Amino acid sequence: MNLVKLVLNIDALDDSKSTPDLEPLLEQYKELFSGIGKIQGKCKIHLKEGVVLTAYPARKVPIAMHEKLKQELNRLESLGIIEKVEEPTEWVNSMVLVEKKDGSVRLCIDPVDLNKAIKHPHYPIPTVEDAIPDLSGAKYFSKLHVTLGY
Repeated sequence: MNLVKLVLNIDALDDSKSTPDLEPLLEQYKELFSGIGKIQGKCKIHLKEGVVLTAYPARKVPIAMHEKLKQELNRLESLGIIEKVEEPTEWVNSMVLVEKKDGSVRLCIDPVDLNKAIKHPHYPIPTVEDAIPDLSGAKYFSKLHVTLGY
């Protein structure tokens, strides 16, 4: 679709010139630069009418991975990324446990049925070409890496 185009890539930054200007900004907006990104407050997902609810069975996790799974679930719960549910729910997606190179684990789900059931707001996402005029005169740019985009 060619929606994103790399125009310039900066691999190094001269801290001696940028640090004094950035410090006040980082201090003023420190809540934006700490912790795992999540929207504050409660969010509500609106579903289409007449959707068939889907509950997939749990997938088996190898016994050797049980402790790592438990630790990761506890970690994600303590960070507020997930919350423990004690009662049956209308939507259940099977979880897949993936071991990373460093030995830690990543929990993955595929909520394809839930995604199909969501009423999506009709908001046209601007292309890079649409956004460039809005960036004229800007001094700071960010590159985001969303490995843990919850």
